[in-house]
Amino acid sequence: MPMYLYLNLHSFGERLLQAFSWMLVHSLWQGMLIALLAVLFLQLTSKAASAVRYNILLVHFAAFVVACTVTFFRELTGSISQRAVPLADSIGQGASTLFRLDAVHVKTLAVSSAAYISANAHLLVILWALFFAFRSLKMIQGMRYLRHARKQQVYAAGKNGGAVYSSFVRP
Repeated sequence: MPMYLYLNLHSFGERLLQAFSWMLVHSLWQGMLIALLAVLFLQLTSKAASAVRYNILLVHFAAFVVACTVTFFRELTGSISQRAVPLADSIGQGASTLFRLDAVHVKTLAVSSAAYISANAHLLVILWALFFAFRSLKMIQGMRYLRHARKQQVYAAGKNGGAVYSSFVRP
């Protein structure tokens, strides 16, 4: 009797979805931290050449991509978010001493937030995809507008205030 290897694709797809949604959630604080570091470095190099400042931003962008990729694969192989729920106890204790908050409420908020995100991972990914598609469409429209403006060969305003166009006439 032949032996077949059966893969549970539904389970794997669900794990991918959960990992991607948690990567999106973690990318918020990771991106904020990297952006703050970028601002700090740009302030420290305010007199540097534009190429140096560009490379600083490029390195920070690459760091963000690496952080998101690492987070995704860590979530996929063994959920960071599931390990974060027991961490809620220590976060709650630290927050209660530092900010004089009730540790039980902080723990409850952390646990309920993690459960809500896990339960609604598909909605989070759909909202992200819609927002990404909308912003991509806006960028494409802007690029098309710039291409159209460049092809029209519009020049600076003349002395009388009107625009001066090239004498090139399209057939």
